Amino acid sequence: MAAKNKKSPPKDAEGPLRLIVAGPEGWRDGTVARLKPDKRFVIAEKIEADFNGVELARVTPGDVLVSTVDPGFPSPAIKLATALQKKMHGVAVVFVLPEMFRDELDIFEEYRHVWTLVSTETGEDPDTFAEVVWSASRGMVWIDLEMSRRLNDVRAVGARSSITVAGFEE
Repeated sequence: MAAKNKKSPPKDAEGPLRLIVAGPEGWRDGTVARLKPDKRFVIAEKIEADFNGVELARVTPGDVLVSTVDPGFPSPAIKLATALQKKMHGVAVVFVLPEMFRDELDIFEEYRHVWTLVSTETGEDPDTFAEVVWSASRGMVWIDLEMSRRLNDVRAVGARSSITVAGFEE
């Protein structure tokens, strides 16, 4: 009997999206509670955002990383996202960012066109957040209005020129 030429089914036919939820335990549990009722998603893994390389090798593959950051120390979450994208081709990244100082938020400016960045308010609205995660899995980058305003403030501060003070210029 000849083998049939099977095409791989479209992503929608493969089943629910596998989510990797990263951040502090309380945040992860709340996020999972908001997303779990939506049958488009299954939780593949719940991890801390400051995972090391050895532990990263053991992470169950997923379609979307949903994470938050420590406002004073966002680097581990960013390193996790970039490492997962290297390990799992095509994984989407959704960051729910708390209030942060401009210099802390500045690091996310360079990712605004490749990662979804939303405010805590969006992350706490189950229906909106589910659509954000679903859209990110389809390659659409979301920046909600609050996050857009905050990132634009960062950009505006960075674009300011030096001001002459007491006759001296920088």
